[in-house]
Amino acid sequence: MEITGFKELYEQLDKIRNSQRKLNTFVAQQGEILRGEAINNTPKDTGLLRQSWRRSRATQSKCEVYNNVEYAGHVEYGHRTRNGGFVKGSKMLHKAMLTHKKEFIENTKDILRNILND
Repeated sequence: MEITGFKELYEQLDKIRNSQRKLNTFVAQQGEILRGEAINNTPKDTGLLRQSWRRSRATQSKCEVYNNVEYAGHVEYGHRTRNGGFVKGSKMLHKAMLTHKKEFIENTKDILRNILND
């Protein structure tokens, strides 16, 4: 029994490792798109919640989109009221992720194809 193809696999993985800058740029761009969609989905009362969406710096092909306003979680997921009621969450980030998911997958396939074909 003979197993072949490891050399080619290693070369492909090496291309991906050497393209870290391209991958970080891609991830940052996708993070900005997601952040923009989250901003669009955020309800506007005073505007503070909408203005507080941030994206971390892309490192190791990862970045975070977040909102550190104290009540962001309550607006995202919902909360109880004093009189025993419940306010449903707006799902700002959740909706943005669902909206952008298909486009993100296509864009990821394109960037990986470009890296591997260079």
